[in-house]
Amino acid sequence: MHFVVVNVAERHKVVRLVLAAIGVVLDMVEHFPHQIDFQMVEGDFKQFFGNWHLQPLTGQQATALSYTVNVLPPMTMPIALIERRLKHNLAVNLIAIQNRAQELFGTP
Repeated sequence: MHFVVVNVAERHKVVRLVLAAIGVVLDMVEHFPHQIDFQMVEGDFKQFFGNWHLQPLTGQQATALSYTVNVLPPMTMPIALIERRLKHNLAVNLIAIQNRAQELFGTP
């Protein structure tokens, strides 16, 4: 999923994102430093929500990152197509997250 920032509110780190490849607009709320929740506010699905969860690994300079997404598509949308797109976009997003972390904090 490719993210385009549309709106940012500083206090609670609320971010509105557009997932152009799937046709979903998400509101995201950061619960610093451990979780980012997202929920569809506009799009082609009946439901689309989930979160990113970050957990520092004890004794290491590393963080475990987990991703949960719940999708309820319309009956006319093939599940296999959605799964394939989510899998592809997850890999793209993880690489982008890794690159950004390396830019901010250096290579481990």
